[in-house]
Amino acid sequence: PPLFPDTMPDLLSPDCELLRALAAPVAVDADPLKPLPREIVWVPVGEHDICAHDSAMQPIQAHVVCDATAARDISAHFEELRAAGHRIWLDKNHEGAEATGDVRAFSWDPARGIVAAVDWTPYGERLLRDKVFCSFSPEFLRNKTTGRPRRLVQGHASGGLVNAPAFGAAMPALIAAQLAGAESSHANPAPAG
Repeated sequence: PPLFPDTMPDLLSPDCELLRALAAPVAVDADPLKPLPREIVWVPVGEHDICAHDSAMQPIQAHVVCDATAARDISAHFEELRAAGHRIWLDKNHEGAEATGDVRAFSWDPARGIVAAVDWTPYGERLLRDKVFCSFSPEFLRNKTTGRPRRLVQGHASGGLVNAPAFGAAMPALIAAQLAGAESSHANPAPAG
Protein backbone atom coordinates (compact mmCIF):
# COMPACT_ATOMS: atom_id res chain seq x y z
CA PRO A 1 0.00 0.00 0.00
CA PRO A 2 1.15 3.59 -0.58
CA LEU A 3 2.89 5.23 2.35
CA PHE A 4 0.85 8.41 1.95
CA PRO A 5 -2.86 8.91 2.61
CA ASP A 6 -5.15 8.88 -0.40
CA THR A 7 -6.47 12.24 0.72
CA MET A 8 -3.36 14.02 -0.59
CA PRO A 9 -4.61 15.68 -3.80
CA ASP A 10 -1.15 15.95 -5.43
CA LEU A 11 -0.67 12.21 -5.22
CA LEU A 12 -4.06 11.63 -6.85
CA SER A 13 -3.32 13.94 -9.78
CA PRO A 14 -3.03 11.88 -13.00
CA ASP A 15 -0.19 14.06 -14.33
CA CYS A 16 1.97 13.79 -11.22
CA GLU A 17 3.89 10.99 -9.49
CA LEU A 18 6.00 10.75 -6.36
CA LEU A 19 9.70 10.05 -6.84
CA ARG A 20 12.07 8.94 -4.12
CA ALA A 21 15.42 9.04 -5.80
CA LEU A 22 17.48 6.08 -4.57
CA ALA A 23 20.24 3.99 -6.29
CA ALA A 24 23.88 4.21 -7.64
CA PRO A 25 26.44 4.43 -4.79
CA VAL A 26 28.88 7.34 -4.41
CA ALA A 27 32.15 6.85 -2.50
CA VAL A 28 33.12 9.68 -0.13
CA ASP A 29 35.70 10.74 2.39
CA ALA A 30 35.20 13.71 4.73
CA ASP A 31 37.22 15.99 6.99
CA PRO A 32 35.25 16.23 10.25
CA LEU A 33 36.92 19.54 11.12
CA LYS A 34 35.44 21.39 8.14
CA PRO A 35 32.03 23.08 8.55
CA LEU A 36 29.00 21.34 7.14
CA PRO A 37 27.58 22.87 3.95
CA ARG A 38 24.83 25.45 4.27
CA GLU A 39 23.58 24.59 0.78
CA ILE A 40 23.17 21.32 -1.07
CA VAL A 41 22.15 20.51 -4.61
CA TRP A 42 18.61 19.23 -4.20
CA VAL A 43 18.26 18.11 -7.85
CA PRO A 44 21.21 18.45 -10.26
CA VAL A 45 20.84 20.54 -13.42
CA GLY A 46 20.00 18.77 -16.67
CA GLU A 47 18.15 15.66 -17.80
CA HIS A 48 18.57 12.38 -15.94
CA ASP A 49 17.27 8.85 -16.35
CA ILE A 50 17.14 7.39 -12.87
CA CYS A 51 15.87 4.38 -10.98
CA ALA A 52 13.72 5.74 -8.17
CA HIS A 53 10.90 4.52 -5.95
CA ASP A 54 7.24 5.50 -6.05
CA SER A 55 4.85 6.07 -3.12
CA ALA A 56 4.45 2.31 -2.66
CA MET A 57 8.28 1.96 -2.62
CA GLN A 58 8.20 0.10 -5.94
CA PRO A 59 11.23 0.73 -8.18
CA ILE A 60 10.49 2.76 -11.30
CA GLN A 61 12.55 4.18 -14.14
CA ALA A 62 12.00 7.92 -14.44
CA HIS A 63 13.19 10.72 -16.67
CA VAL A 64 13.83 13.89 -14.62
CA VAL A 65 14.36 17.35 -16.10
CA CYS A 66 15.88 19.96 -13.81
CA ASP A 67 15.76 23.48 -15.19
CA ALA A 68 14.78 27.01 -14.14
CA THR A 69 11.07 26.21 -14.63
CA ALA A 70 11.29 23.28 -12.22
CA ALA A 71 13.15 25.46 -9.73
CA ARG A 72 10.43 28.15 -9.91
CA ASP A 73 7.72 25.53 -9.30
CA ILE A 74 9.53 23.99 -6.32
CA SER A 75 10.42 27.37 -4.82
CA ALA A 76 6.83 28.63 -5.19
CA HIS A 77 5.42 25.49 -3.56
CA PHE A 78 7.99 25.76 -0.76
CA GLU A 79 6.87 29.35 -0.08
CA GLU A 80 3.21 28.29 -0.18
CA LEU A 81 3.82 25.52 2.36
CA ARG A 82 5.90 27.75 4.63
CA ALA A 83 3.22 30.47 4.54
CA ALA A 84 0.71 27.85 5.69
CA GLY A 85 2.99 26.98 8.63
CA HIS A 86 4.40 23.69 7.33
CA ARG A 87 7.92 22.56 8.20
CA ILE A 88 10.11 21.50 5.25
CA TRP A 89 12.73 19.08 6.47
CA LEU A 90 15.19 16.37 5.46
CA ASP A 91 15.38 12.89 6.95
CA LYS A 92 17.54 9.81 6.40
CA ASN A 93 16.94 7.07 3.84
CA HIS A 94 13.50 8.54 3.02
CA GLU A 95 12.15 7.09 6.27
CA GLY A 96 10.03 10.12 7.17
CA ALA A 97 11.27 9.88 10.75
CA GLU A 98 13.78 12.08 12.60
CA ALA A 99 14.74 15.33 10.91
CA THR A 100 18.37 15.65 9.81
CA GLY A 101 17.95 19.22 8.59
CA ASP A 102 15.46 22.00 7.95
CA VAL A 103 15.19 23.53 4.49
CA ARG A 104 15.22 27.32 4.66
CA ALA A 105 14.87 28.09 0.93
CA PHE A 106 15.14 26.71 -2.59
CA SER A 107 16.94 28.55 -5.37
CA TRP A 108 18.12 28.03 -8.95
CA ASP A 109 21.80 27.86 -9.85
CA PRO A 110 22.28 27.40 -13.64
CA ALA A 111 25.57 25.57 -13.04
CA ARG A 112 24.34 23.24 -10.28
CA GLY A 113 20.54 22.94 -10.41
CA ILE A 114 17.93 23.35 -7.68
CA VAL A 115 19.76 24.26 -4.49
CA ALA A 116 18.39 23.90 -0.96
CA ALA A 117 19.59 26.11 1.90
CA VAL A 118 19.77 23.81 4.95
CA ASP A 119 20.08 24.21 8.70
CA TRP A 120 21.35 20.84 9.96
CA THR A 121 19.86 19.40 13.14
CA PRO A 122 22.28 18.04 15.76
CA TYR A 123 21.17 14.55 14.66
CA GLY A 124 21.92 15.28 10.99
CA GLU A 125 25.26 16.82 11.86
CA ARG A 126 26.22 13.73 13.88
CA LEU A 127 25.24 11.39 11.01
CA LEU A 128 27.39 13.40 8.60
CA ARG A 129 30.35 13.92 10.92
CA ASP A 130 30.38 10.23 11.89
CA LYS A 131 30.24 9.37 8.15
CA VAL A 132 27.10 7.30 8.62
CA PHE A 133 25.73 9.02 5.49
CA CYS A 134 27.67 10.72 2.74
CA SER A 135 25.17 12.03 0.21
CA PHE A 136 21.65 13.29 -0.40
CA SER A 137 18.59 12.13 -2.32
CA PRO A 138 15.55 14.36 -3.04
CA GLU A 139 11.89 13.44 -2.76
CA PHE A 140 9.35 15.26 -4.90
CA LEU A 141 6.28 15.04 -7.07
CA ARG A 142 7.28 14.92 -10.74
CA ASN A 143 5.19 16.00 -13.71
CA LYS A 144 4.86 12.79 -15.76
CA THR A 145 4.67 14.69 -19.06
CA THR A 146 7.58 17.11 -18.66
CA GLY A 147 9.70 15.12 -16.19
CA ARG A 148 10.17 18.26 -14.08
CA PRO A 149 10.00 18.25 -10.28
CA ARG A 150 6.67 19.96 -9.66
CA ARG A 151 5.90 20.01 -5.96
CA LEU A 152 7.18 19.00 -2.56
CA VAL A 153 5.38 16.23 -0.67
CA GLN A 154 3.34 18.05 1.94
CA GLY A 155 3.76 16.57 5.41
CA HIS A 156 6.77 14.47 4.44
CA ALA A 157 10.52 15.04 4.18
CA SER A 158 11.74 16.72 0.99
CA GLY A 159 14.64 14.31 0.76
CA GLY A 160 17.08 12.39 2.86
CA LEU A 161 20.65 11.65 3.70
CA VAL A 162 21.65 8.46 1.87
CA ASN A 163 24.69 6.58 0.73
CA ALA A 164 23.33 5.67 -2.71
CA PRO A 165 21.58 8.54 -4.52
CA ALA A 166 19.71 7.82 -7.75
CA PHE A 167 21.36 10.75 -9.48
CA GLY A 168 24.68 8.91 -9.06
CA ALA A 169 27.65 10.83 -10.44
CA ALA A 170 25.54 13.97 -10.83
CA MET A 171 24.91 14.05 -7.06
CA PRO A 172 28.36 14.00 -5.40
CA ALA A 173 28.63 13.64 -1.66
CA LEU A 174 27.64 16.46 0.64
CA ILE A 175 31.14 17.20 1.84
CA ALA A 176 33.14 16.44 -1.31
CA ALA A 177 33.42 20.08 -2.40
CA GLN A 178 35.10 21.05 0.83
CA LEU A 179 37.50 18.11 0.65
CA ALA A 180 38.75 19.54 -2.62
CA GLY A 181 39.67 22.73 -0.79
CA ALA A 182 36.66 24.82 -1.77
CA GLU A 183 36.36 27.96 0.32
CA SER A 184 32.59 28.03 -0.02
CA SER A 185 30.21 26.21 2.28
CA HIS A 186 28.24 25.00 -0.75
CA ALA A 187 28.35 21.28 -1.44
CA ASN A 188 27.63 18.53 -3.92
CA PRO A 189 27.81 20.64 -7.08
CA ALA A 190 26.60 18.81 -10.18
CA PRO A 191 29.48 18.30 -12.60
CA ALA A 192 29.36 19.76 -16.11
CA GLY A 193 28.36 17.04 -18.54
